[in-house]
Amino acid sequence: MYNFKRIMVGLDLSLMDKTLIEYTAFLSYYFRPEKIYFINVQPDLDIPDELREEFPGFDQPRDELIKVEMKEKVASFFPDHKDFDIEYEVIEGSARKEMLHWSHVKNIDLLIAGRKKDLKGSGMIPQQLARKVSCSVLFVPEKAKMSIRNILVPIDFSEYCSMALEEAHEIAKIDKEVKIHLQHAFEVPMGYSKTGKTEEEFAEIMKRHASKRMKKFLEETGKNADSYQLIYSFNQEHQSAADLINKAAHDMSADLIIIGARGRTALTALFLGSTAEKLITRDSDIPLLVVKHKAKTFSFWEMLESI
Repeated sequence: MYNFKRIMVGLDLSLMDKTLIEYTAFLSYYFRPEKIYFINVQPDLDIPDELREEFPGFDQPRDELIKVEMKEKVASFFPDHKDFDIEYEVIEGSARKEMLHWSHVKNIDLLIAGRKKDLKGSGMIPQQLARKVSCSVLFVPEKAKMSIRNILVPIDFSEYCSMALEEAHEIAKIDKEVKIHLQHAFEVPMGYSKTGKTEEEFAEIMKRHASKRMKKFLEETGKNADSYQLIYSFNQEHQSAADLINKAAHDMSADLIIIGARGRTALTALFLGSTAEKLITRDSDIPLLVVKHKAKTFSFWEMLESI
């Protein structure tokens, strides 16, 4: 189980902020956080003297002005947050480095960032930051729906899939209307024609084997296959896993994709895995949650800081 008690949201003062704040407010119902940090990183907070002279309103420090703007935006979606605290941070420096640093300093469990498609602005968290941050990351598209009814969890029977599946269950516990869909992609092996079977016939054989492995995988994690909507995708065109996941998500009108970051050691737990990396770069309208093993990545950061 991965509890997202401490959440950080990266704002860049663009139109994307409204979607991020609204989606964070929506998710608070499911994640029940204890603290939410809204953070904005500016390359330079200094106000030139000539502007101070021409515009007396600039006497107030720029970080305070930005905080006021952030608080006004947040207040419209968080009129009452008695169950958790909200803090605001305006920091000078490199967005990537500062977000990485402060997510570690604040012991963040989940970093929420925008994934832009049409809106202007660079956004707060490039792909390379998602690779290095020690906590889980949620990418919210600019037109995200404030709804979770269908969750897609890709399954390849590995350990990191179990992390994603566990998080899907945590959401479904809160809302009984949520349906969890499990997708497994399979291919027919090279040389299948020597068996005398057609491609379609061998695909059915592979699907049958995948179904058995799925049942065993779920039993080992204490789950029942009957509790899920199962999707078996025949990768006939040899597409990437990310493309197959993206297609399945759109075909089933998924509201959220949850995928586990690869990594069983402290070092490899920092990295996402090729499928997660490719999913991040897709022009998708579906939120993507990448679940990381925080205990491993956090211990690795502590080791680096001690050197």
